[in-house]
Amino acid sequence: MFSVKKSTRRIGLALFCLLIFSSNIMSQEVPRNVPAGMFMPNFRDVEIADFLKTMAMVSRRNILVDDSIKGKITIVAYNPIPVSEALSFMKRVLEVRGFAVVEEGGLVKISKTTEAVSQSETKSSVTEKD
Repeated sequence: MFSVKKSTRRIGLALFCLLIFSSNIMSQEVPRNVPAGMFMPNFRDVEIADFLKTMAMVSRRNILVDDSIKGKITIVAYNPIPVSEALSFMKRVLEVRGFAVVEEGGLVKISKTTEAVSQSETKSSVTEKD
């Protein structure tokens, strides 16, 4: 009789553990398959520099980041985005954060909006003098 109680306890404990672990597994988000030529831009509390590294790989573009670009970013996406729209997506995300994106000769430059405006004004005044 004593061994029956031990067996029952062990089975009960095993079922309890199975129930706990299976509910935890079921509550986690199941990754969706992303079709070729698409990417899923989900970033949770990621440094902007890391976001830009990922976007450089996805868009296959060289990105120059000003040292003043700091902070974290969270993006939650439900649907995948075409890789061809990665640069446009990145621009919109950065503009919301107050950063400017300027494409110049195959290089994408990221800076604070105020710095981008002053650089643009400096370039136009130099061009006007010539």
